[in-house]
Amino acid sequence: MREVCKARFVSRAEGAPLVLLLGLLASCADVPGTEEGGPCNAKGVCGKGLVCEEGTCVSPAQVSWEKMKTPLNVTLEAVWGEHPDALFAVGSSGTILRYQGEGVDWTDVTQNKDTPSTNSLLDVWGRSAINLWAVGYNSVYHFDGALWKKESVPDPLNAGKQLSSYTLSAVHGSPEGGVWAAGDGQTSELVLRSDEKGTWNVQSAGLTYPGQDLAVVGKQVFVVGSAQHVRMFDGASWISKNLDGMTSLRAVLAPTPDQVVAVGPPGMILRYDGSSWTTELNARLKHDAHALAGVSAQDYYVVGKGSGYAEEFRAIEHCAPVCSGLPAPIESKTLNGVWTSADGKVVVVVGADGLIYRRRRP
Repeated sequence: MREVCKARFVSRAEGAPLVLLLGLLASCADVPGTEEGGPCNAKGVCGKGLVCEEGTCVSPAQVSWEKMKTPLNVTLEAVWGEHPDALFAVGSSGTILRYQGEGVDWTDVTQNKDTPSTNSLLDVWGRSAINLWAVGYNSVYHFDGALWKKESVPDPLNAGKQLSSYTLSAVHGSPEGGVWAAGDGQTSELVLRSDEKGTWNVQSAGLTYPGQDLAVVGKQVFVVGSAQHVRMFDGASWISKNLDGMTSLRAVLAPTPDQVVAVGPPGMILRYDGSSWTTELNARLKHDAHALAGVSAQDYYVVGKGSGYAEEFRAIEHCAPVCSGLPAPIESKTLNGVWTSADGKVVVVVGADGLIYRRRRP
């Protein structure tokens, strides 16, 4: 079909009006690749039986994932790593799993908490494998390389008391901006910040919706959730950026302050360029997104809950920058967390039933 399209364009190009030429080019852009090894079209689509991977049409067999051996059959919510041989995953019943390299399996290190708790942990983030945080219901845990210690977090509604009736859904930080956490409670939404001394303080962020995820880059913070705007901290004050027609965002990625990506309902990808948010017109996401991770705003992975079309691809899509579903022998239709190595060559996803899958790209 590419040859037919090319011939049609060449035969009509000479002396054709500019509008006609643009129309012909647009129609060519919609023609999918028809053979393995050929380029994907402009919308990231290939011929039948092939998938688009890094701009090339390949067989699903080339997109391989391996199931990693895990000790527990619990729901895993998030995964983070310093590098491919230093990974942590957290989930229901206060579970914390650790992976320390080839030749070993994931191990259950839940018992290494100074204050045992069966409350679910929903997110994990760190600066290194011996300096990281996990958050969940009424709790923030810090790992110092030996022990997970529950940190002192003030309750915004009860002066002098510890956090109660709040669920923290996200944690993230940077060397310049400290460590941040976001969530919600029975009567108010919550944003927390830990300073250089490790002291947590409630922030006057003016959040009017449950914070589902946040991203920190330098001193800037982006908080997303069930709202028609994104709450942003510029290092000095909080502002809102409105989103046209958007009512819910689940995850946000901010490699740089002017290259930010956020996802939520099927088919919705939003980008921030440092001044305004726009909807990604060629988004192909077909599932409810739960998390995203990647090396840049032009190369990232999105995971979530599959249904219909997405069930075939088990709710994993690679966006580089056009999103393409990735076939994967993953037993769960719900994936909650994803992590990528700094070079993007290792991808790890976690989900229900204690499942952890890894992909090592060439």
